[in-house]
Amino acid sequence: MAEWNEATLEDLLSEPIILKVMARDGVRIDEVRNLVEQAGMRTVERQAALLSQSRVPDSNCFACCR
Repeated sequence: MAEWNEATLEDLLSEPIILKVMARDGVRIDEVRNLVEQAGMRTVERQAALLSQSRVPDSNCFACCR
């Protein structure tokens, strides 16, 4: 069975058809990189916020939480 390798951002940004569409739409490569970086940072921030809100069991916790 063939192994599936997901394309990286750099792979996508080197595809001629993607570059043509970006050029047509007036989108620069650095704008796409910046957007992806910002989205990644927001995702990490959201995950950190969710983890900080997680309930930590203590000695007064019900048995199901231990």
